[in-house]
Amino acid sequence: MTLWGFEPKYSKDAFTGSTEGEMQYDSDTEWSWNLFGLRLLGTPFALLLDCVTSPVQTFLFWGDDDC
Repeated sequence: MTLWGFEPKYSKDAFTGSTEGEMQYDSDTEWSWNLFGLRLLGTPFALLLDCVTSPVQTFLFWGDDDC
């Protein structure tokens, strides 16, 4: 999602102390037809990389209550 101008934002709940993450759009993201084409072509590669590395991500973040 960072390819399209979204960035992770974390907020901490004052009552429970748990941290929640969400993706928020960055309004400073530059847009042009060339960048749009690059983003469009880069999306399948980003999704493939995410699928290939998902077992490692799961292993690293499994049981991590701080995130």
